[in-house]
Amino acid sequence: MTLTRLVAPMLALAALAGCGPAGSTAPVGVAFGSYADPQRPAWGSPGQRPVEVTFWYPAAPGTRQEEWRVAFFRTGQSAFDAPLPASPRRFPLVLLSHGTGGSAVSLGWLAHALAARGYVVAAVNHHGNTGAESSYRPQGFVLWWERAADLSLVLDRVAGHPLLGARIDPARIGAAGFSLGGYTALLLAGARTDRPRWQAFCAGRPDDPACRPPPEAPFTLDELTRTLEADPAARRSLERSGESRRDARVRAVYALAPALVAALDPASLAAIDVPLRLAVGERDDQAPPAHNAAAVAGAVRGAGLLRVPGGTHYVFLSSCSPWGKLVARSLCSDPWGLDREQVHATVAADMADFFDQALRPRD
Repeated sequence: MTLTRLVAPMLALAALAGCGPAGSTAPVGVAFGSYADPQRPAWGSPGQRPVEVTFWYPAAPGTRQEEWRVAFFRTGQSAFDAPLPASPRRFPLVLLSHGTGGSAVSLGWLAHALAARGYVVAAVNHHGNTGAESSYRPQGFVLWWERAADLSLVLDRVAGHPLLGARIDPARIGAAGFSLGGYTALLLAGARTDRPRWQAFCAGRPDDPACRPPPEAPFTLDELTRTLEADPAARRSLERSGESRRDARVRAVYALAPALVAALDPASLAAIDVPLRLAVGERDDQAPPAHNAAAVAGAVRGAGLLRVPGGTHYVFLSSCSPWGKLVARSLCSDPWGLDREQVHATVAADMADFFDQALRPRD
């Protein structure tokens, strides 16, 4: 999925509007983190690869909250840099990966719901493939496996976060993602990319959504190919595409409408040994269930699958304002009779219940 440039970082701050105290008994805080990966370059510019993170977390009782809207997305009531509860309790952490061209805010509904259930959520903006940057980069749309290293880097650095670091339980880490973010989360669980398999799949299905640039991508297939050929860093990444991105710190994974499952090695899926659950809309035409979510559920022993009746791919994005439903119909509009907020409530509760069980404290 993609977003427009409307969700650049400056809008994230400018869109905060005071709406008075929230009625929720579980207030939610929002904080930010900015990291850089010294092992990987930024695409098309000097310097290290940036990894920008938005954190949602449980806030102290009585925290005054305000509505946070970013462009046309609604992200719920929250408070920036709010204090945490005074108890010494440590919280489980869920890493969250957005879809193609998206941003952390596009899954704000989910991050907010998990935080209200007692989780810290670290939602990453993936460099080159996020609407939170001023422009997209071709490499971000084709070197999909680089996203998993973003999440692992956050795990490397999050202990040093001045507000949240000391309150995160490093023994209770989960990962979740939507669309290409679902693929990303699966890599952390042990799935491996198999580009020759994907190429063979696409040779017989050139019109499959997994086999062409997404409709929102501002690049043609020829432009993407030329970039890979001309960029030494991109060629090095291609050579490493099949390497394992398994992160042993991640104990459970939940994937929403995962995409590009045709690019995953079936043997690596069968070898996944962490708890796994998936959700998908039955009318998803961007990551059709048969080749994606259902295929993973059938390949991974013990994996669960939640099917959303009538659900489309973009039902898993944050709810939109009336303006958003006018200017971004493909992202904001749902089939008649489908209540996006009700779907969100169902999926968020299912995910929280899953992580409650999978990440329960060990003896």
